[in-house]
Amino acid sequence: MFLTYRAESSLRRQDVSAAAIDARAALDTALDTDAARCVDLVLAFLLQTSDRAEQPLVELREYARHRLTA
Repeated sequence: MFLTYRAESSLRRQDVSAAAIDARAALDTALDTDAARCVDLVLAFLLQTSDRAEQPLVELREYARHRLTA
């Protein structure tokens, strides 16, 4: 959960790269530990940023799609 909150904080500071890195780490950790609530938080973050076109967020969404469908 901490990494998701850190990603949101980075996004508020306009640090898109750091936000994407933290969200990716949060997703990996949540999926690797079967932490459903944490996966939900990361998905909420992804939905919140779905209209943003910055490259790190686009790549994050593609990565998340791959991880969630694997």
